[in-house]
Amino acid sequence: YHKYRLVFYTCFLLLICFCVYGVYQFIDIHIHIRSVHHDAIVTLPEGDVYVQIADTKTSQEQGLSGKESIAQNEGMLFVFDHSGQYGFWMKGMNFPLDIVWLSEAGRVVNIEDSVATSTYPKGFINSRAKAKYVLELNAGVARAKGLYLGTEVGLPDKIRNNNVDRNI
Repeated sequence: YHKYRLVFYTCFLLLICFCVYGVYQFIDIHIHIRSVHHDAIVTLPEGDVYVQIADTKTSQEQGLSGKESIAQNEGMLFVFDHSGQYGFWMKGMNFPLDIVWLSEAGRVVNIEDSVATSTYPKGFINSRAKAKYVLELNAGVARAKGLYLGTEVGLPDKIRNNNVDRNI
């Protein structure tokens, strides 16, 4: 009888440990996804990206400079007042980026893959077409998420309507 009781309690404790570990993993994953402040979710063909919005001159100049890294499902979305040919630099960057220019309609008009941090101060990375939005992602993420010239990106209505509410 004591042998079965010991086996029962051991199995019960193991089950409790597995449950606690599973809850911990679930919380850890979801806390990591939201570990950096996010303003919006951008929908790409192969999954969503949580983005910070850069829609002021100061936030656009700062960009992702100074950050050590971002998660594979994170990025920064630059929102401009009007379409134009916007250049970017890698000043203060610690990791390479994919830079994706988007038209006012949310279509990809230019992509620069894996822009190295060493490109600064040599020059700017320029778009070959006019864009209203620019999405910065970790190097390699643009292709992994299905972005190519002409791909439509799902921008939230609040961004398309220039009504950014930073409470997501």
